[in-house]
Order: sequence, then structure tokens, then C-alpha cells
Amino acid sequence: MRAAVLERPGLDNLKIEQLPTPEPGPGEVLVRLRAASINYRDTLTVVGGYGSRQKQESLIPLSDGAGEVVAVNDALEGAPATVNEDAQGKGWFLKLKPANPADLDELMTEQQYQDYLATIG
Repeated sequence: MRAAVLERPGLDNLKIEQLPTPEPGPGEVLVRLRAASINYRDTLTVVGGYGSRQKQESLIPLSDGAGEVVAVNDALEGAPATVNEDAQGKGWFLKLKPANPADLDELMTEQQYQDYLATIG
């Protein structure tokens, strides 16, 4: 796979590299990336804006991406509670490709969902 890899903070240290395809670990899936975007968080990471709180070498800065699931970690199948315990982290399960992308406009945002949860106690 090709990836933009940051060996250490600094835009001059961001290089395109050919890397082996990773194997998904516990709580992970492998996604064939079809689209990616660079956002503020990525640019902040590249210049070292998170300081000691960020990985300092061999970092692949990518916050937003979409694609198709090409492998699933079998550990997720036996631990569905992980999805509920850490849906935004290790419990992320898969991405769906809708037949009609306009249907996504009807979904709640994360904040709308949190607000809804607050109303049901």
C-alpha cells in the first residue's frame, strides 16, 4: 500500500512510501481506501501540534477516509460489546456503502444522537 508517512514532525518529513498491507488486529478492520481528505487535525499533526501526546515517528496522518471493508478482525465477532463500549475507537466495526447516498442525509449527527440519548435517560 502507498501511504504518506511522517518520520518526525515537520512538513519536510512527510514522504510517500510503499508499505506492506497491514493485517487487522483486535477491534480493527482493514479498509481499502477509496477517498481521503486532509483536514485541520492532519495539518496540526504534521507540524507536531499535539506535542508529546502524538506518535513522533512513522505516523500516517489521516483523520477522514472512506472505502470498502476488505477484511474483518475475527475478534470483533466474538466481542460485540466492544462496539458499544468504544464505538468511536476500537469498537468501530465497518463502513457501509449505501445504495442511495442521499439516504445518509436522514441520519442523525453524533451531537443529535447524544441529545436524543439524554432525553431517554
